[in-house]
Amino acid sequence: MIGDNKISIIEKALSYSMFICVLFPYISIVHTGFDSQPYAIIFSLIYFLYVFSQKQKVIYSPAFIFLILYLVVAFLISVVEIYLLDTELLIVARALANYISITLLPIALIISLSRGINSKRLIILAIYTYLLAGVLQYFISVDIFNFILDVRTTENRGVTSLAPEPTYYGVVCFLFNFIVITSSDFKKNEKLFFSFLLLFQTVFLAKSSMVLLFYVIFIMSSFISIKYLYRGVALFFSTLSIIYIIYNLDYFDQTRIKSILIFFLDKGFYAFAMDASMNERLSHVFFSFYGFIDNSMFPGGYASFEKLLQNKESISSGFFWYGGVSNKIMSYIGANIYETGFFSLLYFTAVYIMIPKDKLKISTFGFFIPLFACIPLGNPIAGLVITLLYLEGVKNV
Repeated sequence: MIGDNKISIIEKALSYSMFICVLFPYISIVHTGFDSQPYAIIFSLIYFLYVFSQKQKVIYSPAFIFLILYLVVAFLISVVEIYLLDTELLIVARALANYISITLLPIALIISLSRGINSKRLIILAIYTYLLAGVLQYFISVDIFNFILDVRTTENRGVTSLAPEPTYYGVVCFLFNFIVITSSDFKKNEKLFFSFLLLFQTVFLAKSSMVLLFYVIFIMSSFISIKYLYRGVALFFSTLSIIYIIYNLDYFDQTRIKSILIFFLDKGFYAFAMDASMNERLSHVFFSFYGFIDNSMFPGGYASFEKLLQNKESISSGFFWYGGVSNKIMSYIGANIYETGFFSLLYFTAVYIMIPKDKLKISTFGFFIPLFACIPLGNPIAGLVITLLYLEGVKNV
């Protein structure tokens, strides 16, 4: 781990509270109406105030400047939305919270982890906790955790564990898997064990076809990176075996993951035009970039995306047809590019600075490409991945 500093009990309590809220972003004892809860952001702001009030010596990166500037841009867009465009305050507040999550939260995590907080133990604890919750849902009831989150699933889909939907559960497992594989804190045997454990949760509990596609992309990145080649080979045969099992095992009959697999084998890319859920998710990726170009790369703001979705069928000649109309963009990178326009270059520059060059290839294919899909902008675990990648680079300096 980075650092072994003696820190106060208060700082340690704030650090662990913030970290736990990042690892379990969907849990809330109070109903807020949101999927991702604001607690990680709240604790990160409190942590900032405490650390700087104590005049503590903290780690610094040039990337922090770009992140702060990006947050300033997001704030200025918020001012324009409220005072010039008369946008609903709740929409602006939610959007601004997302930009705090991808700017200040990673900085707070970097400072916290560099001062001695043990991330490995907390991540392992989270992996086992999600597994236990998923198993309990499978054997008892999917509604067992309704008192701390809003569960949305159906009989032909998987369980949700401590996430609102099976896909979100699968995304959590995928991001944890990426952390495990790219972190030097995990030994080779630990990497294999936890990778297979997380892959098991994705396929047999979450039953997420979207995240299984992420694994295929991740395997591609492993094969172009010699350093991760043996892990890519292991994941390749594991994924191939799992696809074979899904296709042939009666356990997956009448499940969505099997129907999607058959759909892809039969229709190829055209499956996106025929399956409702996949059609909606891809539409958010497409229209975020379409809007970015249509706006001449200027910011689209927080309340105009729904206008594109209202006309999705006519714009796409009928290819995109399913889904409601909303300003919430279901794409991490798409939301950045559409809402802030060319200013998003500030954020991507910061991320580029933070990622070690020896992990750039595997991060591009195994992490950033999935960020185009169903990972929302406010997901704090994505910020944790970037944080840990940055600290990996610091270790090797």
